[in-house]
Amino acid sequence: MSPTVQCVDVRPPKSAVTFSSMFPTRRFTSKKDSSRERLAQKKSCAAPETQPTRRPGREAQRGKRRVKANDRERHRMHNLNSALDALRSILPALPEDTKLTKIETLRFAHNYIWALTETLRMDLQKIILY
Repeated sequence: MSPTVQCVDVRPPKSAVTFSSMFPTRRFTSKKDSSRERLAQKKSCAAPETQPTRRPGREAQRGKRRVKANDRERHRMHNLNSALDALRSILPALPEDTKLTKIETLRFAHNYIWALTETLRMDLQKIILY
């Protein structure tokens, strides 16, 4: 009968940092890693690591949530684009074939509002002076 032999897991812990082949391989581990290494050494070769099983219901639920989130984002972007189109239609003196980008539309609207405000301020000063 053969003696019982335990194999040592020589793989580095998942949290170990390794450098590329250009540099000597070094591993930096924490105290937690050393306890993990001791646990790994106690494991037998006959017991391979297994991935946790995933439940099909959770995958379906995650898929449904992703679809709903995508729909919400699509709806949000549609509303934003509609609002920007409405803003573009209000802004003056643009050729019909010119479509401003989102940031250009916002900057142009900001400058237009500023110009209108300055016009009102100047008119108010004229009224006060006369």
